[in-house]
Amino acid sequence: MDDVDQKLNAFIESFVVGILAHPSLQNLSEEEKQSYAQKLRSHFSDMVLETLINRLTPEQLSDVQASVGNLPALEQKIEEYAATIPGLSQDIEERLKREFDQMQKALGNAQPQT
Repeated sequence: MDDVDQKLNAFIESFVVGILAHPSLQNLSEEEKQSYAQKLRSHFSDMVLETLINRLTPEQLSDVQASVGNLPALEQKIEEYAATIPGLSQDIEERLKREFDQMQKALGNAQPQT
């Protein structure tokens, strides 16, 4: 895992921890928290991938689509293009922060689970 992946994973994990710390989720069992955490990680990861895909040129997107059946090649293509797109990291961070804020607002309106 390279430095960018580690930073991104830490960023996502900080959001997962922040959501799970919300008072309305404190009565969840450990198993429920783990399941919820995995769903949150998946959701945030999907947002990262979607943000990347939205920034690809048509040629880059075709190249990525051609690699869909080959996971190592697909991962390599995504990493390659992600490294060459100016401002992508900032776009990803901003999008994830907005989503986190929206989740926090939604949870703020939720009643604690009993």
